[in-house]
Amino acid sequence: MSDVDEVLSDLQATACRLGPWPIDEAGRLRAMLALRVLKNYPREALQQLAELAACVADTPTAFVSFIDYDSYYLVAGVNIGTGVVPRFDTLCSYVITRPGTTVISDLQTDPDFVEYRHVGVTYNYRFYAGVPILSPDGYAIGTLCTVDPNPRKLTPRQLSALESVAKAITPQLTLALQVEQLETERAKFRAFMDNGPALAFIKDGGGRYEYVNQRFLDRFDLRTDDVTGKSDDQLWPGDVAAQLQANDRWVLDQGQPVEMTEPGPADDDGNPSWWQSYKFMVPGDHPAVGGVAFDISAMKGLQTRLEQLARTDALTQLPNRVALHEHLPQAIGRSRQSGEPLAVLFMDIDYFKQVNDCHGHEAGDSLLVEFANRMRSVVRHTDLVARLAGDEFVVVLEHLTDPRQAEQVAQKVLDVMAQPCRIGTAEQPICCSIGVAILPPEEIDALAFIHRADQALYEAKAAGRHRVVVRT
Repeated sequence: MSDVDEVLSDLQATACRLGPWPIDEAGRLRAMLALRVLKNYPREALQQLAELAACVADTPTAFVSFIDYDSYYLVAGVNIGTGVVPRFDTLCSYVITRPGTTVISDLQTDPDFVEYRHVGVTYNYRFYAGVPILSPDGYAIGTLCTVDPNPRKLTPRQLSALESVAKAITPQLTLALQVEQLETERAKFRAFMDNGPALAFIKDGGGRYEYVNQRFLDRFDLRTDDVTGKSDDQLWPGDVAAQLQANDRWVLDQGQPVEMTEPGPADDDGNPSWWQSYKFMVPGDHPAVGGVAFDISAMKGLQTRLEQLARTDALTQLPNRVALHEHLPQAIGRSRQSGEPLAVLFMDIDYFKQVNDCHGHEAGDSLLVEFANRMRSVVRHTDLVARLAGDEFVVVLEHLTDPRQAEQVAQKVLDVMAQPCRIGTAEQPICCSIGVAILPPEEIDALAFIHRADQALYEAKAAGRHRVVVRT
């Protein structure tokens, strides 16, 4: 992709087909450059989200695309190939210029899209729904689309779910950029190990240190006499020493160099240290192991933090959809093995949209946080409480002695929510509806299990809201 300032003049000329340019195109292109989406997009994650979009919209085709100043990049999709086409030959070029979701029930009859009918003919679709993919600072850099060769409509629930899937793309792009940055830092560490100061050592076949460099001595505040002739179990804690010695034996047995991450002794504050080591056989009459190592404790900590962030809802600090879909299959396996009942509670806040509409999104966010905190107070610390999206929450109850306990927990949730909560300028209870699904004896996967609870929630709402419905 060309530099932004070099392409703006071409952009303005090309954009004349759409009339006055309705968006800050320079800012949009800078947002794409900052995320490096055309070079560094997470292909597998985007493919999974495209599949999810097709599922929630119940369409045969869905795809993810990015759009620069003159080209359209289709990078992942269901029942469609990837590739690059001119930007203004696509409906998506229209979507990114307008706020919100664009839904066209029938492209061939909609009077607002006459100039785009050739697109549907070319690609054999009449229904189209496109949601802008936003950068963290709010620029539309691409689209999540679903299409169908037949005219159709989306239900409000499908539309909401499709928009939620689109929102999930932005964290994936941000995470991919962060991972790329981490990989860049790791490459710098390796260059430093080869050309700069790094811990270096040689051990004989019995694991006794024959040589260490000054960097090694300075790092651990040792003298040469403190190390030479000593083995790891004489210098480090037992668990650290055992791992280092096992790794050394592997190098000696295999006779091949190896790069590995190894534990080290804790610092003065008790924080564990981690080292990236390159170990190899040292030429000579007797077997010996040499190596160099550099401290990657900070990088490991950052990696752990990124993994936590990827599985945590930013608003409520609850586990998110990713964490739920990792946890639930394991919980099902444990239930099958132990024979203990397992239940899923699927809930949302009744009339939550009215809170946002009447009191603003800040009040809505405060309500979501309060809802999450109250749920935590009701369930056990071993139960998983997750926020899926919007006002949808899921609780996974394991190690039950009786399936009826799940309904009792759900009732406790209703009771604790009945306590007054400040919403805007008034205090009122939090009304919610809860669907409960008990793990059936027949085989069922995690998605189907959640769907059963979702159906029970739908029944609770249809029955008047603020109630519990159980499906066994």
